[in-house]
Amino acid sequence: MKFQISILFLALLFINFSCNLSRNIGTEISDFTINDFEVDKLGNYYLVNHSGEIRKYSSEKKILYTFKNFSYGNIACIDVTNPHKILVFYKEFQILLILDNTLTIVSTIKLDDSQYYSASGLSNDGNIWLYNSLKNQLSKLSFNGKIIEDFNPLNAPYPESITDSKIYDRENRLYIFDEKSGIFTFNNFGYLEKIIPLTKVYKPEFSKNTFLYFDTNLDQILQFEITFNQKTLLKDLRSINPDIAVLKNGKTYLLVDNVLIINE
Repeated sequence: MKFQISILFLALLFINFSCNLSRNIGTEISDFTINDFEVDKLGNYYLVNHSGEIRKYSSEKKILYTFKNFSYGNIACIDVTNPHKILVFYKEFQILLILDNTLTIVSTIKLDDSQYYSASGLSNDGNIWLYNSLKNQLSKLSFNGKIIEDFNPLNAPYPESITDSKIYDRENRLYIFDEKSGIFTFNNFGYLEKIIPLTKVYKPEFSKNTFLYFDTNLDQILQFEITFNQKTLLKDLRSINPDIAVLKNGKTYLLVDNVLIINE
């Protein structure tokens, strides 16, 4: 069975030999099927399951807070860029929740029923980015639920289908991932700068003109240089076959058969 934790010891051995990392910490969970996870800049990590529950752990793998809300279906994504204002997006119900650092609801935003927003993310100026699939445009939303500005798609093409539910606002650029076309890169005024012909990108971590990402087809962590469209292999994880892999805060986070393994 996929989500069994009995192979933790074997997974740790694989990581020691394949990644040449010094220390492994496994978070074992028997009553919680991990669907996704995120890591914030403070080293806290957040586990998400299919039913809408979020568990926040410290960098010492101690559980800190739990959030449960079963009213809005599955969580499409969470954005922990700001650990004190966590964005939770329920795409099916077009609902945004804002949580504080204790996973307490601060605000609930019901999006416009006449539109359909397929992706969201925190903006660097303290607001929220949305991608409107019906109008093929970016919008910026305040935390009180008011549209601040719509950005007209004057320099189309825009993405035809958004497969990732998250918008990344990093280094004065916006990134939206499309499974067919690649990565759409915008400036902070909502204008398309370039399309990076790179697919199967998962859990990117940005730094200036590069980003690290997990290739879900190859089971590899790679680095991509945006200016020159060059990628470099950092870690080959095929012997481990993780469900998710992330490089963050100098650590490698691997989800292997419902065990989150942290390598330092």
